[in-house]
Amino acid sequence: MTGKGRSDPSRRRHNPEKAEGVLVSAVGSRIPRKIDKIFEDGWKEHVPLSMLTDSYCESREAAADPDKMSWTMKHGRVALASSSLSTVKSELDLNFAEWTQAWRRLLILIKRYFRKSYLNRWRAHFNHIFSNPNRDRYWHLFLQYDSSMRERSTQESIDASVFQQHIFDHFVLEHQLQPSAPQPLSMPQGGHPLPTPSTRRAEPPLLYNSTDRPGPRNSYTNPRHKGDKKFFRCFRCGRAEPHGPSTCRHTSQSNGREIIITKPVAGGPWMLDGGPLCYKFNTASGCPKPDCDFKPHRCSLCKSSVHGAQQCTA
Repeated sequence: MTGKGRSDPSRRRHNPEKAEGVLVSAVGSRIPRKIDKIFEDGWKEHVPLSMLTDSYCESREAAADPDKMSWTMKHGRVALASSSLSTVKSELDLNFAEWTQAWRRLLILIKRYFRKSYLNRWRAHFNHIFSNPNRDRYWHLFLQYDSSMRERSTQESIDASVFQQHIFDHFVLEHQLQPSAPQPLSMPQGGHPLPTPSTRRAEPPLLYNSTDRPGPRNSYTNPRHKGDKKFFRCFRCGRAEPHGPSTCRHTSQSNGREIIITKPVAGGPWMLDGGPLCYKFNTASGCPKPDCDFKPHRCSLCKSSVHGAQQCTA
């Protein structure tokens, strides 16, 4: 049979001709739809970098059909259920190559769904770590700092473009309190962020005003606390320290009582007495959703239904 389309073999190919010696870029690996969905919805949920590495993005789990994932109705919208998130490796165990792979995809997601000014802030955060001369020597500390910054940004408006020395100092002090810790961290040269405890008084995080925090395009951003420049309490241990609940290492609450919530399993919700806990209710911004899926709201420190962790006096 003749015809222009049928006489040209290349037109019958679904994929282009293979070019010998040409490799597909690692960052070209498909970003899992379940992760893309989180950023499309405003990045209100912490995403471990281990779910953006080459190995994960090329895995069967990442390629799973989104229609077979767990979905739930939230405020009249179909949303990805938290239980659909899982990871085979902790993001705190990533090596530099894996971390870089993941960050390239993360920046693609931020560029896709947020304003350029917000993208530039996270690029600056990435460069603070990538360019630090002490990065390799204290890699585990920078991983903790990076994870804490990204987790906190889903709960409060923190400026990622500024190296938050007080947050880094917290992990340095934790490291030095360990029996096997090496000598105090040396001070780098060249104006890079100091990977050593600051001698000055710790300053609170630099926060955005409620209207400045860049939200997803064409979506509503919930109001934030204006001018509330203070440490927010970790809703796991109750301490007003620069760490998030996912990176909290304390074994008891600040008042000496036992910790009553358990960490999420495979990306699921925080648990209290065997049931899911609304973490938003226990953050500084509170839960703005009257039809929250995790009601009844309860304090993560004392189980009260009257207040959250930030107001708890127990």
